[in-house]
Amino acid sequence: MKNILFLLVLLSVSIFPQDYFFDHEIGKFNGASGFYIAPSGVLYVADKETNEVYKYDTTGRELKSIGGYGWDEGAFDQPEDIFATMLYVYVPDRNNHRVQIFDKDLNFISQIKGSQDSGQRQSGTEDVSFGYPMGCVSSSLGDIFILDSENRQILKLSTSGQFISRFGNYQSGDYELRSPKSMAISQDNKLLVLQEGEILVFDQYGNGIGKIRLDIQASMINITQNNMVLNSPSKLYVYNTGEERSGIKEITLSGYDLNDGIAEGLIYKDNLYVLTAHQIAVFKKKKAE
Repeated sequence: MKNILFLLVLLSVSIFPQDYFFDHEIGKFNGASGFYIAPSGVLYVADKETNEVYKYDTTGRELKSIGGYGWDEGAFDQPEDIFATMLYVYVPDRNNHRVQIFDKDLNFISQIKGSQDSGQRQSGTEDVSFGYPMGCVSSSLGDIFILDSENRQILKLSTSGQFISRFGNYQSGDYELRSPKSMAISQDNKLLVLQEGEILVFDQYGNGIGKIRLDIQASMINITQNNMVLNSPSKLYVYNTGEERSGIKEITLSGYDLNDGIAEGLIYKDNLYVLTAHQIAVFKKKKAE
């Protein structure tokens, strides 16, 4: 709780620049919508225009792609985002009202259907009703959290996909989701939901434990290791959650023109990865002189 309260102050105070310079590109996409780097360094990308998901190794070499438009297993209708652990890959399949789960090699394992139509529900999943999922993350304990954009709430499910609880809805009082944009999970299993002007912080049980006020415009939030990255289509910001007095830093980029705008950003082993609609630009941190 101490760290969350500290964030309430820091993220609304001052911004210090942090410089990165362009190193190389990864991939070619039509309309990339989300990406994530697993703890192993493997990179996964979702492309909502081609309805495909890609896997790259640590050198940027494409290892596999799956998908195409459809509603069968392994097909998609606008994969909204992507999240990966050492073992699993979670893809919110927005217009199919489901989350598909794959192993680390993108082999289909299972799906969590959220159709509001009771005739379409899977047996034993009557409580799992959601629509147009825009995010899905998994905790270190294996619990699955789905950001339900249609009903503005978060669903918590077990590793096997069984319903546990829902929160962030009208019953959550001051922690009701008004216009959720993106969701991330920290190393200590706190859920952070970005919406206009603030980040709502929940513990793994769905209790609201803090609000982070923002004086910046942001459309996405991403957390890898201790680095929380926020971005708008034109700017990137980073906050190191492991250094309480580091402050939020605006990232400045050199050597690359982001004509396509910024879809999402994340930091892995001091490298900054910036996803645009058509590629991933990789930047290295400028050393202090």
